[in-house]
Amino acid sequence: VALLMILWYLLVTNKESKNVQTTHQIHFPELLRYGIPFILMLLVNWAMTSTDKVMIKYFGDYSEVGIYSAALSIVSILINVKIAFATFWVPVALEKYEKEDDKTCHAFFRNIFSKVQLLCFFAVIMLILFRKIIILFLGSSYREAIIVLPCLAIMPAFDIMFEITSQGLNFKQQVRYYNISSVIVLFGNIIGNLILIPRYNILGAAIATGFSYIIYFVSGTLFSQKCYKVPYNFKSTYVYIPLLFIYAIISSFTQNSIINISGGLFCILVMFILDFRHIRDMWQGLINISKNMLHKTDSTKEQK
Repeated sequence: VALLMILWYLLVTNKESKNVQTTHQIHFPELLRYGIPFILMLLVNWAMTSTDKVMIKYFGDYSEVGIYSAALSIVSILINVKIAFATFWVPVALEKYEKEDDKTCHAFFRNIFSKVQLLCFFAVIMLILFRKIIILFLGSSYREAIIVLPCLAIMPAFDIMFEITSQGLNFKQQVRYYNISSVIVLFGNIIGNLILIPRYNILGAAIATGFSYIIYFVSGTLFSQKCYKVPYNFKSTYVYIPLLFIYAIISSFTQNSIINISGGLFCILVMFILDFRHIRDMWQGLINISKNMLHKTDSTKEQK
């Protein structure tokens, strides 16, 4: 319904804007050619997000669907962060691409990715580490969701990272690669659910979904690099991906607090070893922002 309303709006505004003089005329067929792949991508993404729940219902029952949905509602906090980040990031990236030379753009994208990657992985580790406390505040209805939360927490992290590495597809208007990545992930998710749900129930669905988003990030990034190559530092990413995924699986299968805390601290230690320079720069930037805010507050008090 929403897509039909948007299409109707575009048709109306296209007729009304025929008399408006613009430096670059964009015709409606051109808009359709660019926009239809996005519609297909949304439909595939909708299918992917529904597959796990449908298969849980088929192999299990409604109670397991409820537990799985409860875990997804917790993860939706990070998904909202992803939406907010995408709203901010897409126009910034496009402006940088149009106004700066390739060398400046590459350095900018590389720096942003390294820092956002750290924040995403750190957020997932913190969510896994403190999931029992979070669920304690949310109430008893979320208690059983604790086993699937670690693997589902991976979803928004790789989605946010993909927003950065996939911009080459937008710059070169190669939207079809989004669809190819989405279809690859959809079939991978279906196969993963068929294999894992009969054996591990909702935990199998969570593992399949988490791994599907890793595939989505990797495949989409490869396609984007083919269109607009940016020298990202993927060396640490190659370590973080299996490390985080293994930690999420271990935390799902065991509720031992010692193992959970030890695994989380080990992941954080690896992050400090591999990306200490970026962590130091981010910490220094946070200190500078705090100092500036305090300075402005003091200046305001003196003026009063």
